[in-house]
Amino acid sequence: MKDYADFMNRLHEQYPAAERLMVVQDNLNTHKAGSIRTKPGSFYQSFEAEKARTLTERFEFHFTPVKASGLNMAELDLSAISRQALHRRIASQSQLEHWVAVIIKERNEQEIKINGQFTFSRSQTKTQPT
Repeated sequence: MKDYADFMNRLHEQYPAAERLMVVQDNLNTHKAGSIRTKPGSFYQSFEAEKARTLTERFEFHFTPVKASGLNMAELDLSAISRQALHRRIASQSQLEHWVAVIIKERNEQEIKINGQFTFSRSQTKTQPT
C-alpha cells in the first residue's frame, strides 16, 4: 500500500497543472473488498490526513471489470505471438525482434480479433467458483 501511495503521489506531483488525474487500473487487488477501490486507505495509511484528502480528491479512479480484464486480452495476444515466434531456435536478440515484428505485422494485416465473449449483462452477475 505504501509503494502504491508513493507512486500515486509522484504522479500527482508530475502533473501540477492538471485539475484531476484519471487513472484506469487493471489490477486484481483493486477488485477486492477493502482495497483502494472501496476506500483510499493507502493514502491515509501513508500520509497525513490533509495530504491523503488532497490525493483522494485529485484522482478519479476507473477499474476494468474483474472478468473482462484488458490485461487478459493482452496476455492472450502475447501468448499467440510467442507460440508463433518461439517454435524455432532463435540465435540472437535481433533475430527474436525480427520474428516478433513479422508476426505482429501478419496479425495486424489479418485483423486478428480476440473474442472475449464478455457482455454488460454478464458483468452484472456474480458467479460461484466451480
